[in-house]
Order: sequence, then structure tokens, then C-alpha cells
Amino acid sequence: MKKLSIYLIFTLLFSFPLYAAKGISIIDPYAFSTSSKDKVGGIYLKIKNLTKSKLRLVKVKSTIAKNIEIHKTFKQNNVFKMAQIPYLQIGSNQEITLKPGSYHLMLIGLKKQLKVADTFHISLIFNNGDIKNVAVKVKNRKVTSISPDDYDHHHAH
Repeated sequence: MKKLSIYLIFTLLFSFPLYAAKGISIIDPYAFSTSSKDKVGGIYLKIKNLTKSKLRLVKVKSTIAKNIEIHKTFKQNNVFKMAQIPYLQIGSNQEITLKPGSYHLMLIGLKKQLKVADTFHISLIFNNGDIKNVAVKVKNRKVTSISPDDYDHHHAH
């Protein structure tokens, strides 16, 4: 038993950095709190691709909403618009930040209110078959210069 424990400790200590160096890292996933009437929300995070290949985030799943879409925000004729995109590409040894006013994950058909300090789980699915299960922390919404009334939602289904 002692040899097995030493072997497991040795394996974990020395194989984890190798796994981390070859994988995908998800940093600071969060969503903003919502009201009880809200049926949509957003998830923001940073994805680091530590592999030698381009990766695509192709799907996101969770029980918190009926659907989660990958979105991009852009400005057109002085109006901010959001559009669903089929995937999010992350280059080899690159990172991408999903943040308000840019790329984000759109929660559609929220099944419950997102309250400050709550946590919910999502699964990020990549084109190479990797699935990252992530805990998302709910934060207090900060006031920004972009009003929800400035957005025009377009969903390509």
C-alpha cells in the first residue's frame, strides 16, 4: 500500500504539469447576476490553448439554461449588436478573453435567477473532443457605458 501511495503521489506530481502544458486552461469564469424576470445572461472567461494545434470551442452545455450560444458583440451604425457564431477559434499557444462588449457565452432561457455568490456548472466542448467542466461564479453587475437598450440581438438558428 505504501509503494502504491508513493507511486500515485509521484505520478500526480510529475504528470500534472505535462498534462497542463498540453491542454486547455480556463481562467476566471463568471456571469453577472440577473433579476428574477431575466431570461438571458452572459458568461465571461479566458481560454488558454496550450496545445500545438488550433482549437475550436464548438458547444457549451449546462442545466442553468435551455441553450447556451457563442456570441460576438460588434458595433454597427452606432448600435451594439450581438450575433451567434458557430464556434470560437483559439490558435495554438494562444488565449482569448470572453468579456462584456466582445465574445461571450449567451445563456438563453435561464431556468433560475443568477444571484451574487452563486455558482453553476458548464461544459465547454472543443472540436478535438476535449470537454472542460467549469464552475462559473456569479458576480454583481457593474455599471458600464453600454446599456442593454443599445443592443440588437440577432440569432442565427
